[in-house]
Amino acid sequence: MKSFRIILLLSLSLFVSSCAVYDYLFSINTNASINKESFVWKSDTTDMVIFYYEKGSSAEKKIEGIKKSTLSDINKLLTIIHVDKYDNQLIYFLVESRKRMKELIGYEINAGAFPMQNAVYAVYGEVNATGMHEFNHIIVHNLWGNPSSKWMSEGFAVYSDDNWYSYNLHPLSKYLLEKNKIIPLNLLSQKFNSYDDRISYPLSGSFVKYIIEKYGYEKFREFWEEGDDALAKIYERSLSELEKEWIEEIKKSNSSNIDYKL
Repeated sequence: MKSFRIILLLSLSLFVSSCAVYDYLFSINTNASINKESFVWKSDTTDMVIFYYEKGSSAEKKIEGIKKSTLSDINKLLTIIHVDKYDNQLIYFLVESRKRMKELIGYEINAGAFPMQNAVYAVYGEVNATGMHEFNHIIVHNLWGNPSSKWMSEGFAVYSDDNWYSYNLHPLSKYLLEKNKIIPLNLLSQKFNSYDDRISYPLSGSFVKYIIEKYGYEKFREFWEEGDDALAKIYERSLSELEKEWIEEIKKSNSSNIDYKL
């Protein structure tokens, strides 16, 4: 299944994304979503998240499991970023389909994150777009600020899930290497939106996984805050040197069981 992920651009022709961080250009009115006439919401409130889901929906039938996995994902993320607690309450809207999503917010996406409102919108039913990815965007962007580049933001969000379409990141990246689909990191960092997200997202996630596990969380956070231009200073290596190290690391993985559609 193809997935089209973009940060909102000005051209309406690009509003077909499956997941995006939208607060760069506009915010969303969560009260308007709650009061939307064509939606009959049920809600559950926990210490961290208010869940909104439609009466009779797939989400309602599985809400206890969704709540459990969502809270587990958020706690795992807080551990990853070395934070004990996220003080803002999160809002989670779950709809049955991309069509219903478009009726709710005007855009046909699988999932979207709105950091200023601490709100995540996701499809659960037609597809399952729940998971840690969108909460990573909200919590990390609010605690660390916006990164200087999209590849860093999406790479860290993919890393926090530690998989892409249920495939482990390093084996999937090795598979892409074997299929001659590797994108040079200097191009990925500069032209992220120009590439097929079935390739750009897992590669970015795999690279972020490598540099965090090899060089530590603190250096990655510094990289996030200072941007691509500071990479050589922070890691005492050029991007091309880090890329060579990463390629050697993913070559150690076993990609024999991967059947990934490109």
